[in-house]
Amino acid sequence: MLTTLEEESNAGAMYAAFRLPGDTTIAVEVGPVLAEYGTELSANPIINTGDQKGYYSRTVVQGLIAAGRKAGYESQAALLVDIASNASAVLSAGTDARAGCIAIPTENIHGFEMVLLEGISACALSLWPNTCWLFSPRAAPISCTARCNTQSLHAS
Repeated sequence: MLTTLEEESNAGAMYAAFRLPGDTTIAVEVGPVLAEYGTELSANPIINTGDQKGYYSRTVVQGLIAAGRKAGYESQAALLVDIASNASAVLSAGTDARAGCIAIPTENIHGFEMVLLEGISACALSLWPNTCWLFSPRAAPISCTARCNTQSLHAS
């Protein structure tokens, strides 16, 4: 699910989380590359542990880090206190029970944004099919892809 209005009101994500099945939201965002966050411009995805609205679900954060590792990346865990995402909006509103955020390492967020193409690919490869357990914890690995196709994935 791709959403709109993230900057203004999170309306797209809020609507999607309310209307679609599932209890987990994963936002795909741009992640600031800043010394204070300990992040760098690389292919390694940034796994946001929380933002200005609060902390993300520990199991989702740990799962995203593990998914990145399984895809061959060393995720950059960071508490991004100066931003907010669709994931934290949905979580703080109680629309979904669990939330997390994977981010593409980005220079100059909210400006002339620069990313590495490998950073985009790394996020995609980390998410699919490595996060199916989030949507169906009891699913056997062999059936993971089929089960994920029937569940919601909210992304911004």
